[in-house]
Amino acid sequence: MGVDGGRHLTFPAYIKDVAQGLLLALERGRPGEVYNICSQSLTHREVEQTIARLSGTSAFRLHAPGWVMIPFARLLTALGGALGREPHYVINMRPYIFGEWRISIAKARQELGFTPTPFEEGVRETLQWYADTGLWKPRKGRVDA
Repeated sequence: MGVDGGRHLTFPAYIKDVAQGLLLALERGRPGEVYNICSQSLTHREVEQTIARLSGTSAFRLHAPGWVMIPFARLLTALGGALGREPHYVINMRPYIFGEWRISIAKARQELGFTPTPFEEGVRETLQWYADTGLWKPRKGRVDA
C-alpha cells in the first residue's frame, strides 16, 4: 500500500554502499561530520516500478491519501505494540514517508571518495541475493536485466 500516489521522495541506500560509506568515513571522514550515503532521490512510485519491472511482479499498488494513512499508521503502531510485533506502517516513519527531501551526496563524494551504486543495479543485486538464498524465486529463473 502506498501514500498519495507514490509522489513523495525517498532516498534509497544499498547495503554495500552503507558499508562502503562507513568504512570511508572511518578512514577519511572528519569527526562530527554527517555524510549522506544513498543513491539518487526517487519518488516512491519510481522505486515501486523499478522493483516490479526487475522482479517480474505487478507494479500495481493501492495508494491512499495521507489523511487516511496517518490514522491507519497510528492504529497499526498501537496494534503492533499490543501484539509485540513491528507494524508495516509505523507512525514514527511519517516524516520520512511524507518528506520531500532531495539528499545530496556531494560532501561524501568530495571528502570521502564515495560513489553510490546506481539504484537499478542495487535492486538487481538485492533481488539476486534473495534468489540465491532461497528467500524469493524469480518467475523466469533469473532477475530481469
